[in-house]
Order: sequence, then C-alpha cells, then structure tokens
Amino acid sequence: MTSETTGPVDHPGGAIRRALLNMMVSRLGGMVIMIIGFTVLARLLVPTDFGLFAMSMAIYGVLRAIAEFGMLQHAVRTKEAVPPERMALAASLSFALSALGAAFLTGGALLLSPTFLPELAPKLALPLALSLLIGPLILQREAYLQRAVEFGPAARAGLAGAAADVAIAISLALAGFGVLALTWGFFAGVAVRAIWLMATTEGSRVVGPKLSGARELTRFGRAFTFIGLLPKLADLLLIWALGAAAGAATVGLYNRASRIRQILDETLLEGARPVMLPAIAAALRAGTDPAEVVARKLEHLTPICWAGFAAIILLADPLVHALLGPGWDETITAVRILALGGLAFPFTKMSLKLFTALDRLPDFARIQTWSLAVRTGLGAAMAFVSLEAFCAALAFSAWLKAAMIVRWEWRMLDGMGAAQLRPLWQAALATAGTLVGPALLLWATSLSPWALLALAVPSGLAGWFVMLRLTKNPLGAEIGALLGRLSGRLRVGA
Repeated sequence: MTSETTGPVDHPGGAIRRALLNMMVSRLGGMVIMIIGFTVLARLLVPTDFGLFAMSMAIYGVLRAIAEFGMLQHAVRTKEAVPPERMALAASLSFALSALGAAFLTGGALLLSPTFLPELAPKLALPLALSLLIGPLILQREAYLQRAVEFGPAARAGLAGAAADVAIAISLALAGFGVLALTWGFFAGVAVRAIWLMATTEGSRVVGPKLSGARELTRFGRAFTFIGLLPKLADLLLIWALGAAAGAATVGLYNRASRIRQILDETLLEGARPVMLPAIAAALRAGTDPAEVVARKLEHLTPICWAGFAAIILLADPLVHALLGPGWDETITAVRILALGGLAFPFTKMSLKLFTALDRLPDFARIQTWSLAVRTGLGAAMAFVSLEAFCAALAFSAWLKAAMIVRWEWRMLDGMGAAQLRPLWQAALATAGTLVGPALLLWATSLSPWALLALAVPSGLAGWFVMLRLTKNPLGAEIGALLGRLSGRLRVGA
C-alpha cells in the first residue's frame, strides 16, 4: 500500500481470509464488551431511557447516511486506484454534509424543544452532532486500508471504541445521567475508534481537493445514498410511529429486544461486512462468475444465520433474563419474532455489496423501495396494535425482501437455482445439530439463565461444527484449518 493511491486492486485469497479473521476476532472481543455493557446498563437504566436513545439514533442514522454519501464505497469499488486529490474531494464533500447534518441536528433540537421534542433533546443532540463530524476525518485512511484488504488496524480500533463506549456509558449511568450516558458513550466510542486509527496507521500526503472527477463522485454518491438512506428513513418513521402509538418505554423494550436479536449480527456478520465489498469486487475483477460469488456467500452465511437465529429463538427466555434481568419479560416474544426475520439474512445480508460491485444499483433500489414501502406501512400500522405485531411486520418485510432478491438472482444470474440448493440443506442440517444440545439442557434441567447459557453455547457450537464437517460445507473445512493453525501455534509457543 502506498500513501499516494487507494492501494492495490487485486488481493490474494489469503489476504481476504486474514482480513476476515482479524474482523471476526475483533467482533468476538467486542461481543464480550457489549454483553458486559448490555447487562449492566439494563440494570441501571429504564426502558424510557433506551427508547429516547433509540429515537435519537434513528435521526442520527439518517444524517449519517447522507453525510457518508457513498464516498468510501466509491473508493473501494473502482477498478483503478483513486488519486489523492479526488479522495480529498470526497472527504471534503463528506465533511461539508456532516457539518450541515450537525447544524440541523443541534438547531432543530434547540428550536423544537420542549414544545415538540423532549426537554432533553438539545443535550441528546450534542454528542450525536459531534459524532457526525468525525467520520470524514478518517475517510481516506479507511479507503486505503479497505482497498488493500488490511483490516487489522480497523479491528483493533473498533475494539478500543467498543470498550470506550461501554466504559463511559456505565460510568455516566452510575452517576445518574440517564439516557445521556448512552449518547455520550456512543460519542466516546466513535471518537476513540477514530483516534486509534489515526494514531496507528500511515496517512496520505496532504493534498488539496480537485474538482476533476466530481461528476462521477456525485453520480455514484447520489445513487448509493438514495439506497442507503431509504432504510434509515424507514427506521426513523417506524421508531417514531411506535413511540407515538405506545410511548418511549415501549420503544425501549423494542430496542432491547432488537439488540438481543442483533447479538449474532453485531459479532460475526458485522465483522465480515467491511471485508465483503473488497472481496466481491476483487473476485469479479478476476473474472469469477457472479453466480459463484452468490453461492459462496450462501455457503458461509446460511449456516451461521440459520443456526444462530434458531438458537436465539430457542434460548430467548434465558437470554432476556441473563442480559436484561427482571422487569424485561415483555421482550421475550419480541426477540423470538425478530429472530424469525433474521433467518432471511443469508439472502439479504451483503446483497448491496454484490449489486454495487456488479454496477446494478438501480435494480437494488427498486427491490429496496418496494420492500421498505411494505415494511414502513405495515410496521407503522401494527405499532398501534402491539409490540409483537410491530415485530411481526418487520420479520415479514425481511422475508419479502429476501424473496425479491432471490427472484432477481434466478432471473439475472445463470445457474443460481442449482447453486443455492446445496448450501440450504447443509445449513438446515447444521441448524438441527446446533439445537440438539441447548434443547436438551433447556427441557431437562432447571439451571439459572447464566449457567444454562454457559453450557448451551459450547454444546450448540460443537453440534454445529460436527454437522458442517459431515455435510462437507466449505465453512467447516475453513474453520477446521483455522483451528489446526491455532493449535499448531499454541504448541510452538509452549
């Protein structure tokens, strides 16, 4: 990698595997930190605090999607390295949008509070506005690292940010700051991640932005932002509809249920997310059939998603009681319903990366627009029925989007039908193997929630791995090889 360009274009498979390993290890470490924060904060704060935080973050998500403007994705997907001057232009554009978003957030909170917004709104807006300004500062570094498939620095920075988030949030919650503990914790995580990345990576030489290439930047940025913005707007409308229908406390219950469902997503799947666009783009540039790329995605994601979300459905009761404690029983059914929607993730997760790499963003935009219209309309209507009905609407919309993506793949990519079948039955058997141990523990014992989970997780993983190997799923072979290398290193170290 050089400081003059966005790095090399083609990457050997070993680099991608190392990148995935770095991100997975980071996310597993982050999971431990998240569970600590999750458990402690649920006992220090009340559902209304989490509801106000969720409503604030929905607004932040919309502004963040606008501020990013697809600049990072543009730099990663292009065949030729992006010149430093154009990257400087991308960073400048992103910072200008971030500044406008921060001004809108703080100004709106001051003007509309307390008549239309909670009295705390300006105090909630400040840390989120500051967080908006940080992203453009590390845009060039992130582009260089992703282009070169070097995710070690990002993994370590993410772990440091997660630790800062939890530490600040718990400290402020203990001091009685309520929901402000969550927003300032979030800001601390964003800031520490950026500082760590800037301190441990080499930046490019300082250059001024040039307007050459601005048309291409804005063309891609508009298309990508439209696609990225729609789900954020849908989330904003849904969260505020639920708040209007049932109150901030119910939004807080939904937020905690959603976070439990996201345990798998935020550990393994989010760990792989930054690597996927560089990996897919490199494979397509090397001449790999797009149908094969999709098939490989399914081989890796389906066993993880189906087994993980099925385990969450089975173990929702001990998960809620262990992570949230007493007083949160209303979230158990919501967790199970949301996890049913998670079973559609193998078909929807990372799909935007594929459409981006194939330069088929308009097709993805059509699919997303229709699925989000159903999600928003049905979800807002069900918010006035019950929390469970609201979650069922979200799960239904996830499966609708999955069906539309699969239909597009079958129509546009030759051989997709046959390529999709083998990973599905392998994943189904892996899921069955995963559930055997936890089900026996759940039905044959009366252990405490933490003790049950401590035994259920390793027994489920063991059954999952055995079935992966028996069905000859490539993921099982890769995990086996990784375990063999780790065992060898431990023996050498000893």
